[in-house]
Amino acid sequence: MTKNEQIVRKGYEIVERQDAEGFIVTFTPDGAFINETLGTSYQGRDVAIPLMIFAKAFPDMHRDIHRVYVDRLAFS
Repeated sequence: MTKNEQIVRKGYEIVERQDAEGFIVTFTPDGAFINETLGTSYQGRDVAIPLMIFAKAFPDMHRDIHRVYVDRLAFS
């Protein structure tokens, strides 16, 4: 399993647990969660707001990863 796949799978585990603090720490200080559908952006501790909204609205929601496609780019 590649490092990128590990990161994605860990993110899914955090969201499945509805772990707001765990979700927050996965972002860099200048990172943002952008909801393109609603046109909203969250930064800092607010990145967990969408997670908590979905957890409250859909407490039994479950996510699955069925396939992972890895693209190895060469950087010079």
